[in-house]
Amino acid sequence: MESFDKFVEEKKAELNRSTHFVTDEDIERTARDLENTNYEPPVFIPTTGFLRYRVKDIHREIDRIAALGEEDLKNIRLAQEISTEELKRKNIGILVDQFLLLEKLRAGVPEAWDEIHELYEDD
Repeated sequence: MESFDKFVEEKKAELNRSTHFVTDEDIERTARDLENTNYEPPVFIPTTGFLRYRVKDIHREIDRIAALGEEDLKNIRLAQEISTEELKRKNIGILVDQFLLLEKLRAGVPEAWDEIHELYEDD
């Protein structure tokens, strides 16, 4: 298994490679639309303000999660079943995937919205 630091750097590089240019209006419109569906990223470690994150914000959040210790995570149920490092890896992986989806939503990619509607709208 690769080192945790290398994993973190690879995830940040993945974000940098896929960054789309979006306006403040795109960010706010998408955030409001997602709030109307009660969307939240399905992560284990709580995050705040995700819907309005820019790349610098997601990098900062990844760094925050990477710096958390065992004591910081003791109240998370999954932390009792897997190692602290594995919990952080899983959470960062989900967060990056969700941010990449968020960027597609901001860009108006129809398939991205289909995914949200499938998961969050009542039948």
